[in-house]
Amino acid sequence: MKKAPSLLAPQNLKSVGAFLLLLLFSTAIYGQQKPARRGALQFSAGGSISLQNFNTPFAQVSSLFDISEIANLLGSTDTVGSRIGFGGGHGWVFDMQYLHNQEAKFSWLVGTGLQQRTLNVYSDYARTLQLRQQAPYFSLAGVYTPIVNQSNRLQIQLGLQAQFSSTSDEAIYTRTDSLGNIPFLGNIVQTSTLRWEQSGSFFLMATAGLNWVSRISEKSFINIGCRYQYSLQDQFRYAGSSRTENPLFPLDVPVNSSFFRIDALHFKLGFGYLLKPAKRKD
Repeated sequence: MKKAPSLLAPQNLKSVGAFLLLLLFSTAIYGQQKPARRGALQFSAGGSISLQNFNTPFAQVSSLFDISEIANLLGSTDTVGSRIGFGGGHGWVFDMQYLHNQEAKFSWLVGTGLQQRTLNVYSDYARTLQLRQQAPYFSLAGVYTPIVNQSNRLQIQLGLQAQFSSTSDEAIYTRTDSLGNIPFLGNIVQTSTLRWEQSGSFFLMATAGLNWVSRISEKSFINIGCRYQYSLQDQFRYAGSSRTENPLFPLDVPVNSSFFRIDALHFKLGFGYLLKPAKRKD
């Protein structure tokens, strides 16, 4: 009778040994490909620059443009109007973010923050007023890390930002024109007032940024970054009214321009703290 093959036979021991070596090798490779996840909290602050300027002849956003022929008949020759400029300026930004995994090539982050910017108003190219916009916001972005050099890494961030804006509400320009004198009616005067107006209080932004991270200790790092903020909605417009005073028929005409947007570029310096490595599930 032939004996049944033993589990401890040399050929079986070789197969078991080869299997264990393969398992150890696969585990080592898996560990190298997927290191323990390390989230991070990061805080940053910096400045911002508004990227567009708008220069508009005042006559084009006032009723003077529409009644220029009547004004000429009444003897008024001042129908060109002043030139209003809007935009430019600077501001500051502060934010706090949670990065899901700083060790991974692909990750994501969520954050919240506050930004304020000052927009300039010009009359005939001389700055006459500064308007402030404050906006708390929430952000979400995907993070790609193409460069890792020892303790340094470059991150590319693409995402969305939802912000709630509040602005100062005041007249940015007021002018009075005498349109002429009509017998029995007297002098006809037109007063036009222009102000700055938002299209709403909630805005959605697309963001794109570069972030350079440098480890300064086992658990902390500094980062330097820039972020371009592109508004997905038109934000601002010139708005107001123009009133023509006369004894018989006072006339009010709305003064509105089309909405436009002003994008921004942020530069930030920050500090971060690495959280404990997440325990891996077996």
